[in-house]
Amino acid sequence: MKGYVIDESHSLSALAFADDVILLATTKAKVQSLLHNAESYLNKLRMRIASENCASFEIRPTKNSWYITN
Repeated sequence: MKGYVIDESHSLSALAFADDVILLATTKAKVQSLLHNAESYLNKLRMRIASENCASFEIRPTKNSWYITN
């Protein structure tokens, strides 16, 4: 599944380091699908997402900048 589209031939849907993962998408529906896929994969490995350690936010463009909402 495509995540954040960089250009017409490249997209990025996840960043990972150690036990941290960042899911990237252009819509709430797409990030929900990525989360569902990640959760299904982790369940097969007998792992789980620690929801108490999770956060979400949205980055929105303005005329000259960006701002973050939650």
